[in-house]
Formats: sequence, C-alpha cells, structure tokens
Amino acid sequence: VAQLQFRGAARAAERLASHWPQVRIARQLTGLEDHIPDLPPVRSFTLSQARLGEMASYLRELGLEGPLTRRCERLAEDVAA
Repeated sequence: VAQLQFRGAARAAERLASHWPQVRIARQLTGLEDHIPDLPPVRSFTLSQARLGEMASYLRELGLEGPLTRRCERLAEDVAA
C-alpha cells in the first residue's frame, strides 16, 4: 500500500499494519453474505440528490465543512443533471 500513488499511502500502510487483526476480521465479516444460506440480498445502492444533500447537511451539523461535504454537494449536482 505504501508504494501506491495516492495521498496518504504511507500512513494508510502504517494503519493497516498496526490494526491488522481488525482488518482481517472486517474482511471476513464483509464476506459473510455469500456464506449464509437464505440471507436476503442486500438492496443495491443508488445515489440520489436528496440523500446526498441530507448527508452534506449532516456533515455540516457535525462541523465537518471540508472535502467530503463538498464532494457530496458536487455528487448531488451531478446526479440531478
């Protein structure tokens, strides 16, 4: 991961290494859907302008005015177009 070309790659590698047991458990848990008989399927995820707007508002309420909030707003505009 540290050699990948994205901002924060080295830090991501450090965090993965320091939390490796939790990473492995999380990976196992995310694969459970395929291994449980009669488990209803997960609804497909669809972006909507309203939901993205709600998320941006919620992030602002939490004091998280930043890139994620702006990304939600841009996505909401793109979805509406």
